[in-house]
Amino acid sequence: MINAIIVILLLITADPAPGTPLTIGSPAPSLAAMTFVRGEAVKELAEGTTYVIEFSGTTCGPCVRCIPHINALQKRHAGVVFMSVFGQDRKTVHAFLDGPGKSMAIRVAADPEGVMWKTWAEPACCEGIPCAFIVDKNLRIAWIGHPAEMEEPLNGIVAGKFDAGAHVLRLKVEQGAVLRQRRLEEQEARGRAEYNRINQLILEGKLGDALTETDRALVAFRDVPTTTALLRGARVYLLANLPGHKEKAFDLALDMAIEAKRNARSTMMTNTAVTLLNAAERAKLAERDTRLIDLALPLLTDESPVDLRDKPESTLADYRIGNLRLVGYAHHLRGESKRAAAAIREAMHQIRSLKPLPGADEVDFSKRTTLRLKDLEAALEEYESARPPGNKR
Repeated sequence: MINAIIVILLLITADPAPGTPLTIGSPAPSLAAMTFVRGEAVKELAEGTTYVIEFSGTTCGPCVRCIPHINALQKRHAGVVFMSVFGQDRKTVHAFLDGPGKSMAIRVAADPEGVMWKTWAEPACCEGIPCAFIVDKNLRIAWIGHPAEMEEPLNGIVAGKFDAGAHVLRLKVEQGAVLRQRRLEEQEARGRAEYNRINQLILEGKLGDALTETDRALVAFRDVPTTTALLRGARVYLLANLPGHKEKAFDLALDMAIEAKRNARSTMMTNTAVTLLNAAERAKLAERDTRLIDLALPLLTDESPVDLRDKPESTLADYRIGNLRLVGYAHHLRGESKRAAAAIREAMHQIRSLKPLPGADEVDFSKRTTLRLKDLEAALEEYESARPPGNKR
């Protein structure tokens, strides 16, 4: 059993195959050309020397808090070459070293183009700063992690007694999570492009073709949540506006409304409501499926979404004002001009009641308030005329 474990660890720490993360056991990448702002410049890594390469930033609070700890490690391990890499220009780093970073007792380099980050941190799936690498005397990555947790690994590496097993597995979990998220983001980008292509078909009036492509895309991107939400919204719109599909549209709309209400988050509820209103808007009033509007309204009148309960009152006020604008539009689509106008007037009243936050730019606040009121005034004028958009076509 012991031999089997050793074999597994050797396989884990072997040179990574192309496309795998930079991890413990990987050959250390070369150093990029950097401008050393403090300490003797290091142009390349040399065998026989242990290195600590930390990535930091001038506005990073956790980085500043790590300075005393890193200084202490450098003092204890005088033979180890420490360097802190800042992805900012020389002038900015100089100013930092004259201020919050004045106590730094290790080499400091400026890398404004972020070449070191791209060749070290990004391939290692580092998600933020501070993060640190220890390179052993054989020029292999010996450890990757938060510098606040570096003391024990560094002591072991310098003494030649470091057991990397647990850290290898920690990194596999951490890096695996990052890689999955990156793959999801790539899929979302492809899905957004597909959604845009389908939306173009809709704009061209090719609703039948758009529905076929939407159904195909829903299968292809079934594990991609944001894209799936967009495509389901497109499908509601298409079903609601193609002959013979009204009940299918309502069933899907009902499922989306239930899921949004269960989720109880402001963005999902509002976005779902907008999707349902858009689906209803295309048809003339006499042919409009007002059930879609009835499904949207409860999502717009939820006073306390779970993600806003601990937010400042101003955030909740902005949310309610935006939803009142949509409530007015919903009643307008139903041909209820008085109720539509009442919702808009209430939104205008709430906007006029807003005050700038302490320290906010009052001129900017005034400009934004004026623009919001102009938008609502235009909506009020349209709604009071009792000409729903669908009847203008």
